[in-house]
Amino acid sequence: MAFGIASVPACHDPDRDRDAVASPATDDGQDSDGDGLHDAAEAAQGSDPDDPDSDDDGLNDLEEWEWGTDPTEVDSDGDGYWDAWEVAEDTDPGDADSTIYECNWPYYPDKDSLASSSLAGHAAGGEPMARFSGQDPCGQQLDLFDLAGHDKPVVIEIAAVWCGWCHELARLVGGRPSELDHYLPSYGIDKARLVRAIEDEELYWVTILSQNDDGNPAEARDLAQWSADHPNDHVALLLDESNAYFGYIGGSSLPRLVWADDDMVCQSQRAGGYLQVIADVLSTLDD
Repeated sequence: MAFGIASVPACHDPDRDRDAVASPATDDGQDSDGDGLHDAAEAAQGSDPDDPDSDDDGLNDLEEWEWGTDPTEVDSDGDGYWDAWEVAEDTDPGDADSTIYECNWPYYPDKDSLASSSLAGHAAGGEPMARFSGQDPCGQQLDLFDLAGHDKPVVIEIAAVWCGWCHELARLVGGRPSELDHYLPSYGIDKARLVRAIEDEELYWVTILSQNDDGNPAEARDLAQWSADHPNDHVALLLDESNAYFGYIGGSSLPRLVWADDDMVCQSQRAGGYLQVIADVLSTLDD
């Protein structure tokens, strides 16, 4: 008598991970939204069985299950970065100590879609800014374009250690007494308004440190000293070791300021007229 090969009967455990909920791979239930996670499992984790991404954070509910994150919260660990952003940047969306930026800078997930200019050129009104990444005081590389996409103007300052007026500008934006204070009325600048706009993140202020006290390219130690001399958690301080952005912004004096809109398109650039740039930005906020 010949025997054909038949399936061997076996008992299948619907809860392999012993979490008291049938796992999606073994649960034979319905998957109403087609996200790969069955309705019973969605009910157990609190997600919507009729919505593949219950919290609209970019991770579907099955991915939330796999990561162990909260499918009803865009930022499960409360570190300020959405779960999907952390997965994209290889940080842990379930660990508040694992963040995209240790200095807590903003993040823009669609920055690669923005137009950008070449660093070999020069900043010009109406043209996209050149993309740039520089070391921050936490030792990470901050992508300047992560400041785009937040519906806020971005003020970019080129500074040098040797430039006394750059130090005075740092004191000004930090709300401390500055030699620039008595120039402000001539430009219609309300110092308290400027400081409040920076602290309340109505705008983003970036200081790019390009040169040291000798006029040579700044180094990490210069960045650390500047950060110690002018502590300000609301200003993104970046190192321009190659002087690439120093040349790109152009001009013959420091500080140099330019501001860009939400899409990182240059709006004004007045080398030597940095107080006018500040007045222009504040005017847009109050329009």
